[in-house]
Amino acid sequence: MKKSNLLLAALLLSLPLLARAERIPFNAPTFNGIIGGTDVVAGDPIAASTVLIVAQEGEGQSVCTGTIIEKDIILTAAHCVGISGLAEVVVVFRTSIQSPGPVIPVIERRRPTDFLSRAGAETDWHDIAVLRLAQPIPAGFQPAKMVAPAMIRDGATVTLAGYGMNVPVAPLDPAAPSGTGTLRKVEQTILQAKFGKTESLVNLTGGKGACKGDSGGPAYIKQGNQYFLFGVASRMTEKDRVANNNDQRDFSCSVEMVYSNATNPALALWIQKAIAQMRDNNPLHD
Repeated sequence: MKKSNLLLAALLLSLPLLARAERIPFNAPTFNGIIGGTDVVAGDPIAASTVLIVAQEGEGQSVCTGTIIEKDIILTAAHCVGISGLAEVVVVFRTSIQSPGPVIPVIERRRPTDFLSRAGAETDWHDIAVLRLAQPIPAGFQPAKMVAPAMIRDGATVTLAGYGMNVPVAPLDPAAPSGTGTLRKVEQTILQAKFGKTESLVNLTGGKGACKGDSGGPAYIKQGNQYFLFGVASRMTEKDRVANNNDQRDFSCSVEMVYSNATNPALALWIQKAIAQMRDNNPLHD
């Protein structure tokens, strides 16, 4: 198979299986997300930095999660802006898709130019993106701080957050409740801090973890009473495969999840350069 065809096959197979992958109408009923987790309530520091992302590409809509890292910048996964990278995106500032709260459009976005060429490899997809909002984040929200890289180690406890499914496999009926729409959190552990050069592998066993719709969402490490960001949810691995029908239900969120490590020097530098480039294009005026 030619490399281009292999990449296309990998994208068609993997992207609907990434934690992103649940297409829902914007007015979807309120369901819980994150498998085995608990609701994130107002006042929780995770609620202040974690946001819902809704993307429109063609006729399809998809849900992702993101993290505020600057007053007008959201960090998420590269695939959350569509395969083209040009999906229309809005960021929703509420703990439930049905709750009241601001919705702010994205006016600029950046993702690594090598994302598509890396997608489909075993490691190091560079699956991150930064989104620039049309206006600063609302009152009551704040940027997350990055964790010290030394805290990212095998066996470390992490808190995963997101708006995705609370069942490990997408239902056969696309209209059936699957858990998308409410911000939830759950504790898990790092299986492999250095999964490749720029990624970490997080445990999903025990009926707890991230799933479709949580993609782009954060992995936090708690120090004292503060949560510090390190990871961006990317995808499941072949260990999560349960069938071979080229369908999103071929994978179950029950073994492990790959997270891009945003503290990795190469990715951290890319993030800062991408933000600077967007600001140069259109300076923000308070």
